[in-house]
Amino acid sequence: MSSLALALGLSAAAPEPALSLTWEAPPECPTAAEIEARVAAVVPRIAHAAVVDARIDRVGDAWRLVLDRHSDVGREHDEMTAARCDVLADVVVVLTSIALDPTATPRPAPRRSPVRVGVAALALGDFGTLPRMTPGGSLGVRAFARWWSVGVRASLLRAVRVDDPQDPTLGADVAPWSIAVIGCATPFVGDVSFPLCVGPETGGMRAQTRGATGSAMAAWVAVDVGAHVVWSIAPRRLRDSLALVAGVEAVVGVRRPGFHLEGHGPLVRAGTIGVRPSLGLEVRFGATPGARKPRRSHAKSRPSGIRPAPTQKAGDAGHEPFVEVRR
Repeated sequence: MSSLALALGLSAAAPEPALSLTWEAPPECPTAAEIEARVAAVVPRIAHAAVVDARIDRVGDAWRLVLDRHSDVGREHDEMTAARCDVLADVVVVLTSIALDPTATPRPAPRRSPVRVGVAALALGDFGTLPRMTPGGSLGVRAFARWWSVGVRASLLRAVRVDDPQDPTLGADVAPWSIAVIGCATPFVGDVSFPLCVGPETGGMRAQTRGATGSAMAAWVAVDVGAHVVWSIAPRRLRDSLALVAGVEAVVGVRRPGFHLEGHGPLVRAGTIGVRPSLGLEVRFGATPGARKPRRSHAKSRPSGIRPAPTQKAGDAGHEPFVEVRR
């Protein structure tokens, strides 16, 4: 009876097979806890104890894995390289699972698409918003992953001189500015993505008479539709931190401001559609987890020489009234 009790006690005290994992890898790779969780999902009950030593290092533009496995089945040693660290992590999961249970059928983990942040500075030209081509620039920030992006962009166009059609000695300098919220789908091929974007744009258009004797501001609202090419030009060791950005957008005016000089007819109105080609650079940072109404005031509080046009001429249906600029 005592022999049987001793045998039962030894059997109960015998430890169950377990995994001992040593994992060394750069921060860009999965963690040891993630590897262990994936192995546990594949091998819920361990058949053979195993000691696994895995080390991943960066070698130039590639990743190198050194993997040692020791179990009661035997010892194995493997070395291999791959273009991505997560591919080598898949290999560790597969071979570790097989060492723990030769009947295991591990599956690769779904690829993660980390969210990154990009800050872009672009030079642009506008054709159609004002009577002639207008150069300008924009500064934007966006959050993006492999298949999508969303961001905010501020744009400013250089002032364009517009002559009064009745008296060429008179006129005003007109300058638009805007803020846009842009959402994009981003299909890609290799290191080149092709964002297809749409979003609302709002801002203002300022007219300043020559000699700075009078000025006026009017609200501007539009919809942007664009296509771009974003090409990562930074070496892989810099983690794609710099990209070349080129694109073209159609700016469709929804609220198109217009101006006229006091006592004269229409001076200028924003065009229905503007086309804006652009070129610039985007600085990218590592993985990371509404339209404002222009202020309007009553005529008595406006700067001297500025007031709304009292009437809207025939043929201007659907347009905002011209804003008068007093000479």
